[in-house]
Amino acid sequence: DDDDDDDEAEGVHVTYARRESEVAKQRRESSYSFVQSQIAKEPFVALELGVTSPELRARVLLGEQSADAEGRYAASPDFAVTPTQYIAMLTPATPAKESAARASTLSMESLMTLTVEARALALLKSAHILEYQEVENYFSAEERSALRRALPSVAWLVRGHCVVRSFPEVVEPALAPARDFAILLLSQSRTIDVLKLKQHSGQRMQELREILKPLVSSVNTARQGLEFKLPDADTGSFADLATIMADDLAASEDRIRERLSQSRAAVKGR
Repeated sequence: DDDDDDDEAEGVHVTYARRESEVAKQRRESSYSFVQSQIAKEPFVALELGVTSPELRARVLLGEQSADAEGRYAASPDFAVTPTQYIAMLTPATPAKESAARASTLSMESLMTLTVEARALALLKSAHILEYQEVENYFSAEERSALRRALPSVAWLVRGHCVVRSFPEVVEPALAPARDFAILLLSQSRTIDVLKLKQHSGQRMQELREILKPLVSSVNTARQGLEFKLPDADTGSFADLATIMADDLAASEDRIRERLSQSRAAVKGR
């Protein structure tokens, strides 16, 4: 047949593959590339969010229902709340955290009614560490001299920064010697070895890291090094006070080491 002669043979590609075991199949389906390929197959719809007001957000969540005379949006007769109440229902606050935050935070108005020393102490207890210029901003020009007299009694000077002393409201009394010793070491070097601090204090590593968290920022996990949080500050604007505070910390070194030794002994005796 002429038609049969004109047909050309077509190549057929045959792939031979070993039968995939269940283990291999599970491994393949749990791989990153497989998961990404499945995600790529999923139909995605772009969503643009431009609602920032709680009122509008509540209206969107409630299906753009009409408000009644009291401003309530009702999705059903059994569900009638104001937008603010609805948002509060979705994101309930913890009463204990709210009361703790109110107790630890002073309003500017309340802060300005305190004495100079009490105000400096409140600021440093809240921040733990501040540059002198930042502290000074909360005091009038007439109060600056009183501030300079009061500051050494509420703060140590560490690398040009005012660091609140280890008052009971700042750190547990049992951990205060370790914190003071760490502050002494940070005043001498930007980085301290937390393993040596643990050895000297006898305290647990977790407790040491917790009390030093406001003062240090980077941790070298290989060498267990803790670095002072802020760059060294210029003390030129309060050079005389800086000298007094630095001398005070240096003069307290023996007392700090003695208290640390007593604390370590007490820990071992438990």
